[in-house]
Amino acid sequence: MIKKKMNHNHKKNQENGNFIISKALLPDIACTSCAGVIEGHFKKLNDIEISINFATKKMQFKYNPKLWNETKIKKAMHQLGYDIANFETQNQVIEYDHTHDYDQHLEHMAEKHQHVYQHQIKLCALIELIIGWVLLMPLLLMMIPGISFLDGLRNPYVQLGLTIPIQFYFGRKFYLGIIRELIKQKWPGMNTLIAFGTNTAFCFSIYLMIVNQTEHLFFEVSASIIMIVLLGDLISDFVQTKATSGLANLMNLKPKLVLKYDLKTKQEQFINIEKVQLNDLLIVRKGEAIPTDGILISKKAFINEAMLTGEIQAINKVSNETLIGGTINLGDSFQMRTTKIGKDTVLANIISAVEDAQAQKPKLQKLADKIAGIFTPMVILIAIFVFIIRFYIINDTLTQAITITISTLIIACPCALGIATPLAVAVGINKAAKIGIIYNKAAAFDKITKIDTICFDKTGTLTTGKMVITKIYGEKDNINKAIALENHSTHPLALAFSLYQTSHQIKKLPIIKEIKEIIGFGLQGTYQNQLLEIAAYSTFEQLKLPLSEQLKTLNLQDQLAKGTLIALAINKTITNIFVLADELQTNALLTIKKLQKQGINVVLISGDHESQTALIAKKVGISTYFANVKPIAKAAIVKDLQLQGQKVAFVGDGINDIVALEQADLAIAMGSGSDIAKKIGDITIAVADISAVYKAIILTKKTKNNIWMNFIWAFSYNIIIIPLATLGFIIPTLAAVAMAFSDITVVVNSLIFKWRKYKY
Repeated sequence: MIKKKMNHNHKKNQENGNFIISKALLPDIACTSCAGVIEGHFKKLNDIEISINFATKKMQFKYNPKLWNETKIKKAMHQLGYDIANFETQNQVIEYDHTHDYDQHLEHMAEKHQHVYQHQIKLCALIELIIGWVLLMPLLLMMIPGISFLDGLRNPYVQLGLTIPIQFYFGRKFYLGIIRELIKQKWPGMNTLIAFGTNTAFCFSIYLMIVNQTEHLFFEVSASIIMIVLLGDLISDFVQTKATSGLANLMNLKPKLVLKYDLKTKQEQFINIEKVQLNDLLIVRKGEAIPTDGILISKKAFINEAMLTGEIQAINKVSNETLIGGTINLGDSFQMRTTKIGKDTVLANIISAVEDAQAQKPKLQKLADKIAGIFTPMVILIAIFVFIIRFYIINDTLTQAITITISTLIIACPCALGIATPLAVAVGINKAAKIGIIYNKAAAFDKITKIDTICFDKTGTLTTGKMVITKIYGEKDNINKAIALENHSTHPLALAFSLYQTSHQIKKLPIIKEIKEIIGFGLQGTYQNQLLEIAAYSTFEQLKLPLSEQLKTLNLQDQLAKGTLIALAINKTITNIFVLADELQTNALLTIKKLQKQGINVVLISGDHESQTALIAKKVGISTYFANVKPIAKAAIVKDLQLQGQKVAFVGDGINDIVALEQADLAIAMGSGSDIAKKIGDITIAVADISAVYKAIILTKKTKNNIWMNFIWAFSYNIIIIPLATLGFIIPTLAAVAMAFSDITVVVNSLIFKWRKYKY
């Protein structure tokens, strides 16, 4: 069964490889039913899929490049009445060349131009809104009875003159929208409801003027509905932008000018960040943001990585350690060498992953989209039905019947229902990304709350993957000799001795001569006529080297259970034994306890020896563990747990975890691991902190709670308010206020969720 699943996924990935994934901005989309119509239109076409996130006004395409291209897609969207912006291909690999910095500059300028254009549109909308309300106020004031100086405003032609610019200029978006919806999309949306409702009030007022029944016209109803809806849209858009913004703004942390050290001229010079190339040597001054990803050349640096971890304390970096663009230098100036630029950086990839996840839809959103898609035509039918009943059966006056019909049309807007889920998801994904949790798939929101068992890989997951010296036995005077000898080794275990030297601030080391690294054995050297040898204890045991008097009483079997044993021999006598163990993640014990408190069963699965695995399991409080497990067997263990009825998450970081990640109900990949593991994962943990797994579970539950709060509010609003409108309890102007209020309530609720701080 595992093999079958692997083949299926391989085929799926192969198919995805033939498609191009692109994203774009859709600034003119007015409602969720429109989004559903666009998605439905493209579903009928071959070799292209589209997903629209109404909350963020972004869309994602997956298409066959043999049949589709950017021009063809834009043309298809234009036929539906929309012009898309910032069309960007995501999975095309561009080899760096000398024109790359120019291309990057052009892209930067295009984004800047688009930002300025959007800002100008919003400014114009605000100015028009102010003018519109100035024209509307006399219409509202004349409704106040008993004030004689307002009599001039009650003149029908004055009312008509004030209403025309509001109805046909400031409300032009609804007419453009109705053309798009009914002629191009052939499906009614929000614009249709507003246009039908306001024009019914406007035309009925003209009719009353013609028949000379001007005691109560409906011009103020028509104008106020338009202005209230426009005001509600502006407020909703502003709050929505606030709710979904934040992560992309981190890209602006990077400085515009970068101090580069030219190796040829041996001089420092400022260059534009767009001209930074791979392997450039940069200087980052105190307080500056690191401009791009790279490695530290200087001996040390103090970095604030709060943008990834959410923690504000400084992290001590040493030479050759990784630096992430956008993080802040809190210490002295240092030199770094660039390893990634542009869209290849960690931050750019996080933002891209966040946008991809936001473009996907959880099950609840798909349900909401279906409801929103049929909502508008249902409301129009209800309004027509209500008019017939009120006028022909109940025998209401024409004025009463039309008033109730207008209220029914205006009050029912599917936008609140449509944005309830995507807005909450967008906020949740952004909040998670800021603490190093990346949702690769929106389906993770549906999966994670069902998980009752989590299987952890050991190395690089519960542990750091770095070996450290936990215990030293033997003569203390010989420790520095072992460190000096290991400093000449390229073996991974030698790093443990280097870390020990740094942590114990050992500055002076003896000078070892005639050093040799013997493959399959270890290191040899001489110090003051002493033959020094360092190797695995088992190697010396096979050579039957004797132990020094200090070590003869040591129970070596107990020490073998604690880690890897490295021995130092002087003149063919073992004088020191170093116990090396994989370093436990700082928050591993606390994380396991918190997961168990949530009622989640925790299992440890490792390819390491029984003694090593048992030791880690005991330290973190895991009772069920599996040792000496091969990669395929890891997946088999996950499958067995699933057959027992458990919903299983697997947390791993390497290529050897891929099969288990595929098998699991929820795949969580630690960001420090292989790129393949990260791509397979439903969730990627981008920080070296195992507590992020627990945080992901808690934050997902909070996000789902917010989704349900939004969804229940939006759904119950329509269930309650539409019947009230049909019964005549709500006047048209109040209906417009209620409709706008429903949208604003949903986005404010999501904004509160964004601002709320949680203790994990």
